[in-house]
Amino acid sequence: MNRIFVFIIILGFCVSFQSVFAISNKSDVNQDGIVNSVDAMLTLRKSLGFDMSATSWQNSSDTGDVNCDSSVTSADSLLLLKYSLGLDLSGTSWCVSDGTGENLLTNTTTYWPVSSITKPNYLGHYIDPIFGTKVTRIVGNPGDPIPNISGEVWPSDQLRHGYSKRQPWNSDESMIFLDRMSPEVWLDGQTYQVLFTRNKPGSKIRWSNTEPNYMYYISSDSKLGKWNVVTDTTTEILNLSGYSSASFGKGEGNFTWDGKEVVIVAQRDSDSHEVIFVVNVENGTKGPDIDMSSISNEVNNCTISPFGNYIAASVDNSHGSDRFVALDASTGNVLWSENERGVPSHFDVQVDQDGDEVVAGVAKTSVTRNGVSTSTGMIVKRKLANGEMSVISNKKYASHTSGRGFKEPGWVFVTYQDRSGNYTPYVNEVVKVKLDGSEIRRVASLHAIKFNYYSESHAVPSPSGSRVMWASDWETNNYPVQSYVADYR
Repeated sequence: MNRIFVFIIILGFCVSFQSVFAISNKSDVNQDGIVNSVDAMLTLRKSLGFDMSATSWQNSSDTGDVNCDSSVTSADSLLLLKYSLGLDLSGTSWCVSDGTGENLLTNTTTYWPVSSITKPNYLGHYIDPIFGTKVTRIVGNPGDPIPNISGEVWPSDQLRHGYSKRQPWNSDESMIFLDRMSPEVWLDGQTYQVLFTRNKPGSKIRWSNTEPNYMYYISSDSKLGKWNVVTDTTTEILNLSGYSSASFGKGEGNFTWDGKEVVIVAQRDSDSHEVIFVVNVENGTKGPDIDMSSISNEVNNCTISPFGNYIAASVDNSHGSDRFVALDASTGNVLWSENERGVPSHFDVQVDQDGDEVVAGVAKTSVTRNGVSTSTGMIVKRKLANGEMSVISNKKYASHTSGRGFKEPGWVFVTYQDRSGNYTPYVNEVVKVKLDGSEIRRVASLHAIKFNYYSESHAVPSPSGSRVMWASDWETNNYPVQSYVADYR
């Protein structure tokens, strides 16, 4: 009781101090747009069992529960006081995001079970009760008419984006492309309303990193071109005659951050060898073939690095499947290779805090490299220049990694799909990992059960890194699998 009395005295001296980062009833208990000592006092009053009807307390299932233990106690009021005073909350049980993208929950030790949330309606949203982010379902119900597309209905099984390494947003985030559904649809990137569908000029397409209305395509007759998706007009850039089965990195290739270069994987018709080469779409030129027959039995996927200096590839070779190879993008020379499986796997490329081009992904084998040891399921980073390895998240068991937030260097997003409870604290979550290993931000619960490949969540950030999209069956263990967006701007 003495502790509470002292607490009340302290409140009396600091009622004017406030923090301005409130988004939910958890912390802003009177919903006046700020978190201050008034919220702490109201929470203390609630914890003591007093009548709240004549106060500004905004009653809800989680009002005041800032440590996410499903109750309101003096511990919550003390945490609110610390927050309102601007004190460091790291190491505490504080669990509320402020929604700014700069103060997502950074607790890396506490396991919070996935909350029971009713699946939101089409274009409906909720505030994640653990992480405080706004989550919106951006696709409709199977069989319902698709707005703005005459005669089409939402499909019965997959209503979602493609993959963690395929950016669904365009460069200014004004549009979204959902490519793992039929018909494929383009959405408004802010409201998520359906804009249109299109007959694509090629089955392989990627957004431009610099021109919001444009996508690049590879047609069935091996032509690389540029497509204005709004006006539905195309411009041929390069005829890839002499090659077949050409693709952007076998589904996982992306452009350099300046939007000029991309790696193409294809079969060379003259000798049936699998080759990769760099294309500059700005001037319409093709680099020399890199014959992969002496390097791999098969390329699984590859991409060019953000600045265009390296090619990151997963290959099957004499050592086995899912082996990593880094090549010089100019010469095609192998810079280094990893003979053990998946170190990393399900990777993406990014630029770290030191300005180095890196690859980050989940380790599928326990290895020690340059004095650093990793275990399966951890997230590792490797410099593309020399293979130097570091562990940036030692929590298991990660699924997929995405570096598609190219306007926010230094971060990757990681899907933790596992629901077994054997690997905590990240259970069925998407998190944001700083590439120097110094910080992890927890974004949202996935509400997803993996029952086949197409039900994998494949979280992918927007270019700015201020939103993230993933797919979920909403814990039904069955279709439909639909896309959701967490927003923490």
